[in-house]
Amino acid sequence: MNSFKKNHIKLITSTGGTILDNIFVTKPGVAITKVSSLTDTAKVIFETMNINTTNSDAEQSAEFNSRITYLSFKDEKDLTNRLNSNMVNKFQHLSVYNDEYITFLAKKD
Repeated sequence: MNSFKKNHIKLITSTGGTILDNIFVTKPGVAITKVSSLTDTAKVIFETMNINTTNSDAEQSAEFNSRITYLSFKDEKDLTNRLNSNMVNKFQHLSVYNDEYITFLAKKD
């Protein structure tokens, strides 16, 4: 199984979702990742997804938003600051820092 698929499975199962035969999402997962600060659930998900949990809540949240938006998961932790800087300065994608929305990961029946 390639790492891209493996990371998708980790994301779904770490939020309480279930997958059949490593391909079919039989139950979507749901998690609240931030209220006024990161939740304990978010910290577990971020650790599972190799997001650098030593950075500030804002940086961790921005990295998670970037990786969800672009489906750019990774196998190991690297420089979050570089990713976040590229999002803002190179790609001009500022919305990854905007937490005024709700993200749902769902399957289509």
